[in-house]
Amino acid sequence: MMRVAVTVLVLMMLAGCSAAAPSASPPSIDLGSVDPCSLLTAAEVSSVLSRSMVQSDEQVPSGVCRWTEDGGLLGLVALGIEDGNLSEVRPFVNDASDLTVGGYPAVFGSELDVDEIAILYVGLGNSRLWVSLPYLPNNTGYDAARQLHVQLAETAVSRLR
Repeated sequence: MMRVAVTVLVLMMLAGCSAAAPSASPPSIDLGSVDPCSLLTAAEVSSVLSRSMVQSDEQVPSGVCRWTEDGGLLGLVALGIEDGNLSEVRPFVNDASDLTVGGYPAVFGSELDVDEIAILYVGLGNSRLWVSLPYLPNNTGYDAARQLHVQLAETAVSRLR
């Protein structure tokens, strides 16, 4: 009788050890009142891109912040926030690759109609954050561009928590 009890106890312990822990989904983030310009500083953008960047003072749509190279040589770096989930934008991204940024699902690639502009969308539940910048002359290539986008997006996402 004692053997049966010990065997049952051992089997229960083994079953508990082998059960996979449920994976936690990252929390949904409401971006309704977030100013995208508060998510990155010009110094952070400059550091990631190894170029002196300034926040653009040109008129931008609500939910978008832009930076340009000091002196205007580099085009716009943009960060935006918008409603909607990640699956809605995936069909509009060329050469899409799936990533994780700050624990959230993300998609990186180029914009459908503009191959020289790379974009990274981060799904934050019912909202998404995006970072877009041109492929840089000294950092050409898909992998280098992806890394720059991820660095900027990780900094921005960390400010949302």
